[in-house]
Amino acid sequence: MQALLRELDSGDSSLPVSSSVLFLNSQPFVAVQAAISECAVTCLHVRHCQGNPLDAETYDTLVDISDYNCAMCLCDAKWIDPDSDSTNGVDFLEQGDMLRLDSMLLLVQLHIRTALARKARGVGTAFVC
Repeated sequence: MQALLRELDSGDSSLPVSSSVLFLNSQPFVAVQAAISECAVTCLHVRHCQGNPLDAETYDTLVDISDYNCAMCLCDAKWIDPDSDSTNGVDFLEQGDMLRLDSMLLLVQLHIRTALARKARGVGTAFVC
């Protein structure tokens, strides 16, 4: 996460000054805030929202998705090896693992598109933030 933040803030692929970045994941708030603080971000507004990106309701209750112009879906080690146990073979990336990761990322993209469509129609949204 820190390498990504540094790149987005001041790297060769940096975002425009004052861009907003939202991390939506199930990581503890304190851990993410510590990682963000260590990066000393100067050009970005960074937020963290603790939620499950695989749950469609997350996009209706925790995030006003219409505030963003683009979305980037990335997976971390928890998605590759959900139980964080390197001895059980789950972390070996074989075709089945890659298909599982693909389906998870596609599900997140579907939730984002559906939330945007509902927002555009003004249907059943209850945004908190």
